[in-house]
Amino acid sequence: MINKCCIKPAVSDDALSSYHCKTCLFYLIENTPTAIWQPDNLLLCVEMCLRLLYNWTESTICPNYFIPEENMFQCKVYGHVRGQLLSVLSNLLRQEGRYLVAISCDNIGQELVRICQIPHMGLESQNHNSTQMLVTSVIFMFMNIEIAAEFAVKYDLSCEAHQLDRFFPAHEPRWDINITLHKLHCSSIGSNLASNSLSLEIPDQQSLDVAHELLLWGSSSDVASGKLKLAAFYLVQDNLDMSKDVLSDIHKTFNYKVTKIRVLSKYTLQAILSENLSTAQLISQYFALSVFYHPSEINCIPKSLIPELFCSKPHMSFDPKFYLHFLEFLCYHRANNFSHKKAALDNMIYVIRHERLEFKNTTLNLLAHCLTQEGRLTNAYSILCKSMKLINENNGAKWKIATLINAAFRYRLGGQ
Repeated sequence: MINKCCIKPAVSDDALSSYHCKTCLFYLIENTPTAIWQPDNLLLCVEMCLRLLYNWTESTICPNYFIPEENMFQCKVYGHVRGQLLSVLSNLLRQEGRYLVAISCDNIGQELVRICQIPHMGLESQNHNSTQMLVTSVIFMFMNIEIAAEFAVKYDLSCEAHQLDRFFPAHEPRWDINITLHKLHCSSIGSNLASNSLSLEIPDQQSLDVAHELLLWGSSSDVASGKLKLAAFYLVQDNLDMSKDVLSDIHKTFNYKVTKIRVLSKYTLQAILSENLSTAQLISQYFALSVFYHPSEINCIPKSLIPELFCSKPHMSFDPKFYLHFLEFLCYHRANNFSHKKAALDNMIYVIRHERLEFKNTTLNLLAHCLTQEGRLTNAYSILCKSMKLINENNGAKWKIATLINAAFRYRLGGQ
């Protein structure tokens, strides 16, 4: 429908066919998590398709789904046709989904509003406030940004780094959705680059400096996730003061208005929209995204998380508020600040008891690690057993239980 209503009228020679669009869809479905392809993810899925089509057009290569070596753009997308297609796709991407709301054919616009559950008003009654409707549709698109982040960490990051400057061409305005996506990618790329440098016998300081700049840029992606990656980076380099400063900064912004994407209610959304901020500002001030680590970031996480990293597939995920208190515990444990360490441990327990968690088994495993550090082996073992009941396969709790048994055995031998 987008091809028919938005692309074909502006591109000569019928360059983009429905089969090209279907091929794009097939490739994305095959190479992305199944959880993405849900009705309430419609806007995100459409943007992913348009971006892949844009990348194919830019490279003038569209692989046949059944015969990958066949280029379906050969002799079709070239010269001025390629330029027209790039211009149209770029324009659609900049519109942040507004073209979908405007499609009248088959009531696509109204159906989109219904699927996204935009509160209260229909299209007809929103004519006087179309901006509110469009901002709302973008917010619902951003409710799926964590899935986009999960998808992003599976990319070839060396290629991703090469593409950074192409996200926002100098002659084009930076549109809100990509600002946050760009920052999320910066955090991921910076963490990967730093991890690679730290794996060397003599770390490459120039690479670490670049990684640090990327992590700093990514730290403002949302309320917590980028800053938490930055704090972990400082922690693994034993820069406790900088790590504590970053964690303290998160505390200042992590107020009662901050919400996690996947538990956003209609009423919270309405309150946030009343602030009259841009999408990027809304995300950076009111949304706390989950924290994701790819195995290639192994040297940018505390050593206690390594079992989780290898057991979690395809990547390791944390609830932001709990991970904040976990990093605080590690910082104050190293600094021998017992009162602050106890406060961090109490906060972790409070989060587990009173907040809705997306990654509860990982959360329990981290709490068990902290209890082990405090010498509370029985409590740690009980927590790990609860984690195993939640998820038996690919759970770092198995490794931690074995470690606990070994520690208890050594303690008993020492006592004798």
